[in-house]
Amino acid sequence: MKNNSPYLRAMYIVLVPIVLLIILLNSGWLQSFIAAAHINNEKYSVVQYNFYYFDYLYTFLDKSEEELESLGYDTSLTEGKQQYNDTMTWREYFMQESEKVMAETAYFYDLSVDAGYEFSDDELSEVEEKIQANNEEMTLYSLSSKNFYLSYFGSGATEENYRKELTKKVKAYAYKQHLIDIYVSEDEEIEEYLKKNGGGDYASVNISILSLEALADRESGEIGESQMDALDKKYEALKSRIDDGADFDELIQKFSTGLLGDTDGKMTDATIEDMTYDGFDFLFENQENLTEGEIYSNINLEDGYVFVLRFDGFGQDGAKRLAQERLAKEHIENEKDEALGGDYEVIESSFGMTLVTR
Repeated sequence: MKNNSPYLRAMYIVLVPIVLLIILLNSGWLQSFIAAAHINNEKYSVVQYNFYYFDYLYTFLDKSEEELESLGYDTSLTEGKQQYNDTMTWREYFMQESEKVMAETAYFYDLSVDAGYEFSDDELSEVEEKIQANNEEMTLYSLSSKNFYLSYFGSGATEENYRKELTKKVKAYAYKQHLIDIYVSEDEEIEEYLKKNGGGDYASVNISILSLEALADRESGEIGESQMDALDKKYEALKSRIDDGADFDELIQKFSTGLLGDTDGKMTDATIEDMTYDGFDFLFENQENLTEGEIYSNINLEDGYVFVLRFDGFGQDGAKRLAQERLAKEHIENEKDEALGGDYEVIESSFGMTLVTR
């Protein structure tokens, strides 16, 4: 005998859609379509939002690894269960910062599309580097691609949509740098800047640079005595080849790990701020001691790097070069800030935002 109880029928009407919704949410399918936010009338799905959130989070953890305790961040707790300050949790802080990156990415990416800008392989190299790093981590922890992206970037994340959003972000910041590089300040602006800020009295330098890096210990991830010894031997072998007359440009192509310079190891009109590693002060102090064509070394075994460089001559006035760069950055940042306060403001979608960061 069939049970046609109105109560059971009502229960099925309520439960079946809920069960289906749970199944769809667990599959990640819905997260790929539900809007978490809109920027410049373009929808950003929960999956896309999660990319920026977790990308920001992991970058923060990596850069701040040694300072987490002093910053008040506890890796044993989820971001939503610990306070960043009196008014927000760490989750809310990461959401706030990742939305800035998301909006900035949208703005500069759209500018690059409108300009028909063609990206070089060098500008896009970070994409493959990050995918390769992910693959190495999968191998290390015996994870499938599906499980890796779900675990690290939330429901619905796949290598395909991760690559797509990463490529967009890399293109956006490459185009931002392009805009800074091509911006030309008026002479009056530069003079005004130097009057207000100074800048030192030195020439920028043109150099060809070869970098060597220590391989960190696989288990500890640290650089110990054996890694420093190995790096020192590598450097001595390289120095011997240079002393024997080997072509320095060919050595760069064969052995440089590319920590500084372009793909050929060249740095043109380099200023103090361009040298993002310690130990290069000698290039800008007592510059009369520099000899064109001479080979110089910057050795820091403890931090795991060695730079061998050839001095190729002086560039323009270093202070003016630095002023031009800072003014260009300021100009591009101001235009970006104006856009992010207008069309490129992040407009959150209430339902989608309940699903983000999961």
